[in-house]
Order: sequence, then C-alpha cells, then structure tokens
Amino acid sequence: MTPYNMMIAPWAYFDDYMGLMMAVLERTETLIEYPDDPYQQRIPPFLAERLFTLHLAVTRPKRLEVPVLVTDRQAG
Repeated sequence: MTPYNMMIAPWAYFDDYMGLMMAVLERTETLIEYPDDPYQQRIPPFLAERLFTLHLAVTRPKRLEVPVLVTDRQAG
C-alpha cells in the first residue's frame, strides 16, 4: 500500500489520477452511511489511499519512493 496520498508528478499524470479518484469518491459518497465514530468517518481518505495504490500498480510510472518516519508514539 502507498499511504498518505502524497505525490509530485507531471500535471497530466496528476490530472488523470484526480479524475479517477474524484469520480470514484463522488459515486461512493452517495452510497455510504457514515458511522458515528469520527475516525471511521474518514472513509473517503482511506478509499483514496487504496485508489492511489491501485493507480500506481496499473499505470506503473517511473517513480521514487521515499520512506516516511512517523514519530507519534500513538500512531503505532
């Protein structure tokens, strides 16, 4: 999985991904019943992370992945 929804890319690649992501999120938002738990209400960002991973797997762009250091002890 490629978390955090972060990318630096040429405009055409970014625009292609955003078109896909927004179409999927707009459609699924109409189908989702959001739970009361605020953390679980983050369904769109969670789905966007999965879509980003899928988009990378399908388009197979030349890329550089940089490790992220998480310093928050609560994040574990």
